[in-house]
Amino acid sequence: MPPRMDVQFIGAAQTVTGSMHLVRTRSGSVLLDCGLFQGRRREAYDRNKNLPLPVKDLIAVVLSHVHIDHSGALPMLVRAGYRGPIYATPATRDLATVVLQDAALIQEQDARYLNRHAEREGYDLVEPLYEEADVLRTIGMFHSVPYGFRSYINPEIALTFLDAGHVLGSAITLLDVTEGGTRRRLAFTGDLGRKNMSILEDPQVPEDVDVLITESTYGERLHDSIAKMDDDLASVIERTCGRGGKVVIPSFALERAQEVVLAIRKLKHAGRLPAKLPVYVDSPLTVKITDIFKLHPECYDDETRALLRGRESPFDFSDLR
Repeated sequence: MPPRMDVQFIGAAQTVTGSMHLVRTRSGSVLLDCGLFQGRRREAYDRNKNLPLPVKDLIAVVLSHVHIDHSGALPMLVRAGYRGPIYATPATRDLATVVLQDAALIQEQDARYLNRHAEREGYDLVEPLYEEADVLRTIGMFHSVPYGFRSYINPEIALTFLDAGHVLGSAITLLDVTEGGTRRRLAFTGDLGRKNMSILEDPQVPEDVDVLITESTYGERLHDSIAKMDDDLASVIERTCGRGGKVVIPSFALERAQEVVLAIRKLKHAGRLPAKLPVYVDSPLTVKITDIFKLHPECYDDETRALLRGRESPFDFSDLR
């Protein structure tokens, strides 16, 4: 162990995928996120097949949110022998049950694809990075920690989650590490959401931080306002329907799909879209994730909670199938 806390950046440093950050302390090492590198199949497989982690030194894993580039290598870690706790918010734990099982299915599909081309391209045959059985073992190791609750990984390391406002259950991780009578606070933001987005609360701001680890993927970019996003969506749908066409919206199953459904619902209720406009969500994974959204109103902003108090679902309307 190091003489004092230090941090090793293993993934998502000078790139935007494969988040892994190792916090080493006198009392043990804590892994912040355990994400898969995502890219072309062969490149991704080669980079992901060997975990560059000291598995035997890990006393805990802390998961900021369930996106695969932050959580997708957890079953590989368990497969490699990790048997400690995986700390996450209750919503992240519930989402992991479906997202990681879907990821296992994708691993099997990718392995079949690579093996079909292996002989022709001169590669060795591959096995899936992990299987459903590895996912089930992983899910059993989750420990749920609600926002704002102080939990102790060991007597020297305290963990607190704040709301990151990125996706359902996403968290800013605070680690309070005490070494030699000195306490240092490390904050890992994970991916941060924007203020005033639909569905979720705004990101919280941690205080008294000594070390800050944050993402900067869009650090140089200015985004349009939320109102303009809704106006643009309404314009595209109105223009396309007006000429008898159909709008196809490819979307991530987690968060983005729910935001699109809620935006269309609001536009229809405001009279900005045709009253009899059919909307189809063609994704079993999105349906499963939306059911989990309904279980976690503690993550919602005031507007979305108000819909629930009025006995209306934010994610349903009469022409939605």
